[in-house]
Amino acid sequence: MTDDLQSWAQRPYLSGSILNPALIASVLAWAAVRHRSSGRGAMPLEICFLVVPLVLHAETRARLPTTTRSHLPRWINDNEDLAVAFPGRARRFVPHVQEGIRFGLRSGIISLSEAGAVSGHIPSSPNLRAGSELREILTAAGLVGAWLGKAGSVANNYIMFGVTP
Repeated sequence: MTDDLQSWAQRPYLSGSILNPALIASVLAWAAVRHRSSGRGAMPLEICFLVVPLVLHAETRARLPTTTRSHLPRWINDNEDLAVAFPGRARRFVPHVQEGIRFGLRSGIISLSEAGAVSGHIPSSPNLRAGSELREILTAAGLVGAWLGKAGSVANNYIMFGVTP
């Protein structure tokens, strides 16, 4: 556990459930699988720190595009209110993303290459109830993983969102 995170007994129930390491690891696995399917190879580790705050923030998730053909700069411009708040949210998510990565590596749901690329390992046909928030989150994670894979380099993605690695 990092110094930035409270013990599980001290965490509020709601933040503990949406920011739990198993969910974050699942989000990263889905994003990594779809990133690979975008033709860009394994997902760079740095992308994890963009995916999680985009997907787990309900308002942002609701306004994500429905297709990876949407241009990232245009989406950011059209959702300026979300983009302005993103750097602060991304910083607050860092310890949770780190915890999720550690959990994912231990459980085998994600793996990390020596070059720092994340691969996801998800069941071939997970049973996700239609209309469930979990399904919405994981679907959004896949979309964002593929979308960021097509959007350009990691450095450009970070610049567009106004954050630094």
